[in-house]
Amino acid sequence: MATWKCSECGATSEGRCRPKTCKSCGADKEKIVKEEAKSE
Repeated sequence: MATWKCSECGATSEGRCRPKTCKSCGADKEKIVKEEAKSE
């Protein structure tokens, strides 16, 4: 699973594929970027 972050509002979601739109602000998928995996 990847973590996707909206560059407009900062909302995050998890999934294998990039969401089509941000669920929080409705930004286009171009604004949604993959977050680097957090090492523990």
